[in-house]
Amino acid sequence: YEESCEIITGAGNHSARGFSILKKEVRAFLKSPDMVPYVQKVKQLGTYKFEVLLRQPKLCDLTKLAPNQDPVEVAKAALAEAALTDNPRVRFLANNIHSVWPRLYIKGVYMSFDFHGENELRVEIQEPSDESESTEDVSE
Repeated sequence: YEESCEIITGAGNHSARGFSILKKEVRAFLKSPDMVPYVQKVKQLGTYKFEVLLRQPKLCDLTKLAPNQDPVEVAKAALAEAALTDNPRVRFLANNIHSVWPRLYIKGVYMSFDFHGENELRVEIQEPSDESESTEDVSE
């Protein structure tokens, strides 16, 4: 995982070089809802250069569950709790899990996440058919 990346917009080839439209668009894109789960902080370095600090990926470790715990229920509970938090970034990710990570594969079961209303999380459980038991990546 990369901790940061640099984006250099340049001044462009126009008369008002100090007022780069591209610079404004890059900053707006990095603050857009699509990028919130990935971008931790944006630092401007100089006039046309940004350093983007990226969020470290988080893993949900379900290998330490007690034998009587259902991993599907644990995942549902964690997402429902995250959706109610005061942290807007965590709440955004929990509420948009269906677009960020629409399907999850746990213990031979595909789960599709979707939020309906303000606090209702729906998880669709689908047993894989014989044709879909390949090793293809479902994280899209």
